[in-house]
Amino acid sequence: MAARLYFVAGVACLNFCALPASAQTVLTEGTNISADVHADGQIVFDLLGNLWTVPSAGGQASELDGVVAPARSPQWSPDGNAVVYESTGTGNRQIWLRTETGDSRQLSRDGYSDQFPAWHPDGTRVIFSSGRGDTGLDLWEVDIATGLQWRISSDDGDELDPTWSEDGRDLAFVHREDDDWRLVLRRRGQPEQILLHSTEPLRKPSWRPDGTLLTYLRKGADGYRLEMAILSNPVLVRTLSDREKDLFLAPVAWRDRQRMIYSGDGMLLGRQFEDRRATPIHFRAALTSVRRSNIANTEKRELPIIDPAGSRFVIRAARLFDGSATTYREQVDVVVQDGVIADVGSRRDWPNAVVLDLGNATIMPGFIDAYADAPTNLSVESGIALLSYGITTLVAGELPQDFGATVWHNEATPGPRLLRADSINTATKESALAYLAPSAISDDDLDRIGRLRKSGVPVLAYNWSPGLGADVDLLLGVDNLPASPAGVRYQDLGLVANGAHITVVSGLADAGT
Repeated sequence: MAARLYFVAGVACLNFCALPASAQTVLTEGTNISADVHADGQIVFDLLGNLWTVPSAGGQASELDGVVAPARSPQWSPDGNAVVYESTGTGNRQIWLRTETGDSRQLSRDGYSDQFPAWHPDGTRVIFSSGRGDTGLDLWEVDIATGLQWRISSDDGDELDPTWSEDGRDLAFVHREDDDWRLVLRRRGQPEQILLHSTEPLRKPSWRPDGTLLTYLRKGADGYRLEMAILSNPVLVRTLSDREKDLFLAPVAWRDRQRMIYSGDGMLLGRQFEDRRATPIHFRAALTSVRRSNIANTEKRELPIIDPAGSRFVIRAARLFDGSATTYREQVDVVVQDGVIADVGSRRDWPNAVVLDLGNATIMPGFIDAYADAPTNLSVESGIALLSYGITTLVAGELPQDFGATVWHNEATPGPRLLRADSINTATKESALAYLAPSAISDDDLDRIGRLRKSGVPVLAYNWSPGLGADVDLLLGVDNLPASPAGVRYQDLGLVANGAHITVVSGLADAGT
């Protein structure tokens, strides 16, 4: 657990409008999918955190086993026997290799964020971006056989989306520093050449196999458009396609110098280089690995009232804001009876009640931090600081062992009501919340999740892919749930959510905040 707190003002409910559940769920669309095509025509693409293959003409897709979910950005090895991809299934972004035996092994090193993998054409090494230096994201390579790694760039800013030419002599990548974006070409034995400057984001360059041009994405006000830099002297920049409404953030994959594959509008798209528009490559992906915990007769749990005041008292202030309207409610009284709010109404006399008049103040409901990673230096004195933010209930994991739930229940060291969160491996029916760390879901995990939810313990997932597959109650942040560049979530996410209401804990924070 990282040493951090997420101060979350309540939670947001996200509803997926899904098709009716069926014995077998078949997907024909994907959200922000990325694809690569081999010379033999076989396409590999990511869908719902796993990797799938489909022929270039489309048809029934096959799910690859042995992949560490959620998997993203797959690329075939030059011989077509292996796939390199990135995954956040173990925490940080890491580079993984799925071998021809169906097993995956980690190529990058723990503790770093490694991303955007791409093969060298000789098939012996993989290039990627890594944040392990002190100059932002730099380009690194790893030797497949030995695991030896070396850095090949160290510029200020970030170097992103590297790609080797077909002959392995030339390297292209995107360099970003503040709001300056550059498409950079590094030819063997020559100084770097900046092909294009832009104040709009540039992403995902890809070489045409004959080395005559680079395709890339440029982001405008209406989303991404597909452009090309023709490597003439001078370099010519042309729009290749702006017909798709929602081009996905993924590179063009070239089968040969004429045939190309890319993705957008929920689909895989195939196109001849000279054509004006792309043709959808229709796939059918039958989900067999989305398993759900068996939830029935969920036990209702109520939060007990701690040391309620024995008599009625009234909290009075100039105004109240509770979010039920866009304006304040003026001159209101909040009546508390036996520790419970009994009435919120217009100011009046209250016989036999103590009135706490706050004067020219605003009353607001207490905020609930629905989940927090407690810092290692959490102290008794932290309680008053949390209260000053308006947080009156805190659900926290990884608390110090001697930090009891009642440590803030006194006048000398006040603080929020403290509820303990436990991992699904240690949680009991007395736990306030159980959390699922990034990992694949086993049958034992599903059984635990089912028992916990049945006893009324909500389950939170750090990661959207195993989280949705296990039918949990909460996701840590909306950024964990993929969406297209246009903000659309297509049929895949709607179907796997099975029409459920998914509560997202904070619209800002995610596991990497």
